[in-house]
Amino acid sequence: MAAYNCMSLLSRLLGFVVIVGICLLAFLTMNYDNLPVHVVTHGDPQIEAPRIEGNPAKISSIALKYLRPTSPPDRFDIALPSVLPPKPLVRPDVPLVTYVYVESDYARINLKFFIDHGLHAAADFVFILNGETDVGSLIPQDQANIKIIRRQNTCYDLGSHWEVLNARNRGGKALRDTYKRFILMNASVRGPFIPHWSRECWTSAYLGKMNVKVKLVGSAINCREGTSNQYVMSMIWATDSIGLNLILTPAGIGQCFSTLEETILGEIRTTPLLKSSGYHVDAMMTIFQSKPDYGFENYTVEGDMLAEKGYAGFNVHPFELMFIKTNRGINPLMIETMRKWVDQSGYRSYDVCGEK
Repeated sequence: MAAYNCMSLLSRLLGFVVIVGICLLAFLTMNYDNLPVHVVTHGDPQIEAPRIEGNPAKISSIALKYLRPTSPPDRFDIALPSVLPPKPLVRPDVPLVTYVYVESDYARINLKFFIDHGLHAAADFVFILNGETDVGSLIPQDQANIKIIRRQNTCYDLGSHWEVLNARNRGGKALRDTYKRFILMNASVRGPFIPHWSRECWTSAYLGKMNVKVKLVGSAINCREGTSNQYVMSMIWATDSIGLNLILTPAGIGQCFSTLEETILGEIRTTPLLKSSGYHVDAMMTIFQSKPDYGFENYTVEGDMLAEKGYAGFNVHPFELMFIKTNRGINPLMIETMRKWVDQSGYRSYDVCGEK
């Protein structure tokens, strides 16, 4: 009888434990996303990590990569957006714009103009800030489709594009393998300049020239020494995944350039690389469109057209290219006046580019 009572007691106790366990499991499941996580520190010197309010198993791969390290990093997996975004940046169906910035007086003005008039919700933007700069404070920090990467001032602009697009973020896909359409640009250009009557989005204008034949689009071409060795200038390039896979090879810009001369050679050789692979290039310049069937690709007009009076004897207009070089001395009065007028007009790409 005593043995029976003992077994009965153990059975009841076991049942009680099971019930408590089930209740505890149900409670944890219902409150899984609200479990507190204590603030931690890491690094040398110590840096306070961001407080994670939700479940670390779900969001640590998104949140922890935004920790700011003690020195400017060179790898995308630890190169950081300025703030924790409300959702991941990656949207494979929209274009990715990578914008390389190095501090200078004209670059800061150009970046400010681009932020005011070029950003929109129908693309993802990665700002690559090379070297010491406080310009990150000008870039919106509360938009999920805008990220900032801070890195050392190495590789020049083309090598910076190559490095960031190739890097794998915490073991995931590289950006080059995630998106299908790309615009690579730098802060040497000011834009977009769009006529007030136009409702076309600047990213659509550039990427819209891509097709099965064309795999590289730029604002301007450079015709070197009157030969047929013209090339699409690299201050803004639009391409797709096919074109990018060629562009990022060592035969194109696939390296960390150590000198300006190496960078220019990478820029120059990219156009013939695409042509030798069976593709065409295109440019926004009207002169490039003056011969049908890409005939201007073999035209031998001489010289650099982005110079004072270098465009058939006059200056190229910002409306023609949408983005114009500001370090070439091309009619600075016109460019500065256009800047003021666009600022005063309140033009925003948000109003014309896809989703608002």
